[in-house]
Amino acid sequence: MEIGFRLVELPVGAFLEELVMRGYLITRLKELFGSFPWALLTSTALFAIYHLYQGWAAVLHMSAIGLVLSGLFVFSKSLIPGTIAHTAMNVIAFLVNGFR
Repeated sequence: MEIGFRLVELPVGAFLEELVMRGYLITRLKELFGSFPWALLTSTALFAIYHLYQGWAAVLHMSAIGLVLSGLFVFSKSLIPGTIAHTAMNVIAFLVNGFR
């Protein structure tokens, strides 16, 4: 895949995942469950399962990352910190995996 496209896709993809998984789901699930902990755990589980195509080890890894990103959203009340962290992790993975 062309590097220029990936440099755009990495932050855009991170923002869209944060928008859906944290911005939308946590907010709606909190309304449904009446509690941030259940909303956070459910959103984290969905985020982790979304990465199942990468294997079960990735699901466990993404569970931990999902909890951190969810915590950033809940405590900051903003998508910006999570999007920055998510983008940084995507860039690091992109570099470590040889630009794939």
